[in-house]
Amino acid sequence: MQKKSNALITWFIATLFVVYSFCLNTASAVFFGAIKQTLHASNIGASLATGSFILGFALMQIPAGYLLDKYNPKWGVSLGILLLASGNVLLSFSSNLVSFSLSTLCRE
Repeated sequence: MQKKSNALITWFIATLFVVYSFCLNTASAVFFGAIKQTLHASNIGASLATGSFILGFALMQIPAGYLLDKYNPKWGVSLGILLLASGNVLLSFSSNLVSFSLSTLCRE
């Protein structure tokens, strides 16, 4: 019984992270107007900026999985959290399209 409850708890936590990741990746669509206005970007520029969320997520899937498998997961997750925090700090100070896109790539 203990094994089954541990499996259900693990599945529930993993599901919460998937939902959280989905929310992060779709949040850019919610804030499209604010991003466009703040960065003084065109529709295409704002689309590229918000698309960098998805691009960063897609580009990091294989390297992140490889690093977690090859090295200690504690270090990999710690490095990921550090990159996420630095990307958020850069995102808060971004004032143009290039810095916004690079900081969102760093967040993933």
